[in-house]
Amino acid sequence: MLVAFTILAVALVALLRAFSSGLRGLDAAEVASIAVQHARSKMAEVGSAIPLEPGAEEGAFDDGFRWRVVIEPHELGDGAAAETLPLLPYEVEVTVTGARGGEVTLRSLRLAPRP
Repeated sequence: MLVAFTILAVALVALLRAFSSGLRGLDAAEVASIAVQHARSKMAEVGSAIPLEPGAEEGAFDDGFRWRVVIEPHELGDGAAAETLPLLPYEVEVTVTGARGGEVTLRSLRLAPRP
């Protein structure tokens, strides 16, 4: 009987460790998913709520996630051809950092009318 209880105790410890590891993974996946959603929403704001011009902006969401948007001109290869384009390309980088660490970065090119 004592051997059976010992085997049962060892099996339960292994099961509880596996269960707790799974919960930690689930929590990390949820945080990453929220960070991606926040980054996509900030990327969608570029050009409307966030002006499409060189510079950086940062702030925080209500749930503790922090965001940073960096906009830089995109270098075109041929200078003469670039001067004739009616639109200017900008590199946009949105980074969202979780309250407990972890970071998601999205990058895109956006076009804006020449000033």
